[in-house]
Amino acid sequence: MLRKILPNSEKQEATDQNLVNCLRIIRSSNIGSVTFKNLLKMFGSYTEVIKQAPELAKKAGSKKPFIIAEESQILEEIENTYKYGAEFITIDNSNYPDLLKQIHDAPPVLIVKGDKSLLKQESLGIVGSRNASLNGIAITKKIAKEVGSKGYVITSGLARGIDSSAHEGSLESGTIAVIAGGINHIYPPENAKLYEKISQEGLVITEGAFNYSPLARNFPQRNRIISGLSKAILVVEASTKSGSLITATTAIDQGREVMAIPGFPMDPRCQGPNKLIKEGAYLVESIEDLISYLQNLPSKSLILNDNDQKDFLRPTNFSDIDTEEVRSIVLSSLSFTPILLDDIVKQFDIPISLLYLAILELELSGKILRYGPDKFVLNIEAHE
Repeated sequence: MLRKILPNSEKQEATDQNLVNCLRIIRSSNIGSVTFKNLLKMFGSYTEVIKQAPELAKKAGSKKPFIIAEESQILEEIENTYKYGAEFITIDNSNYPDLLKQIHDAPPVLIVKGDKSLLKQESLGIVGSRNASLNGIAITKKIAKEVGSKGYVITSGLARGIDSSAHEGSLESGTIAVIAGGINHIYPPENAKLYEKISQEGLVITEGAFNYSPLARNFPQRNRIISGLSKAILVVEASTKSGSLITATTAIDQGREVMAIPGFPMDPRCQGPNKLIKEGAYLVESIEDLISYLQNLPSKSLILNDNDQKDFLRPTNFSDIDTEEVRSIVLSSLSFTPILLDDIVKQFDIPISLLYLAILELELSGKILRYGPDKFVLNIEAHE
């Protein structure tokens, strides 16, 4: 059945099953990108994760049982995705972008539609206000066109305003649109024609399942991909509380450069970039200035952070390891405000390998939630 729905260009049945297993894990409840990575480090293969993860969740207890996504569900997703003209790129695939692979919460699977070769070119991410000014739209299109002519791909989020202008200005040179929903979920609807152009002349990317309609929390997750793909992020117009500033903050956390175009201080759309500049972002004075700064930035080399891999236990039977006391310490230490894992390590004399195992059990059971690479909170739904 699997071979019938996958394109003939796929290598062999084992590779196909590898994709199915990967999707079964990431489409399961309580498993995000970091938990996925940690489970794979601990168990070594997708097959073992599928086998062992439910047992880990069971140890920690849960109001609702932890269930790995059914294979039939994944086969349907794969079939619909290929019929739509899109395909999958897993994190261990050679087509997966090197820069994105560096970030701590790199998506295990990308769904892409369009020109995959754009993933191997250097990219400038451009973000800004949905309610953009005419000047903001004009300068964004001009920047995107000029920077694109120098060989850079322009990456943005297909939103109204600045994002759309960035894509429109770089259609001929190469543009990547990162969306928050499924590959077939076009948002906003008025960008349907732009979506079609990008999927034919550029590239559309998502980590969401086919038909998935995004929630508010999915847009910051999308933003990490925009900055993760990019050598630098340019903020054109944005309020101080906009998603564009979240993208800029994420970019800084990822080790990316942040640039901003200053504006009139009384215009709320300019307060975000002005704030970033005040805090150390590069002030862009002209397009020539931007291109010169971008070209002088060092190329980002691929540095995978696997230093914590040695801290993961790999016994043959995890059910024999008693983590009940460690789980109790973690739960009593956490609250509904994010707390650093390092703070728990410093407070209690717990072997780090046991702590990681207890954290995984609690995550899979839904009792705690992860914020970023090393912050955790109690899941209010599990503690009502």
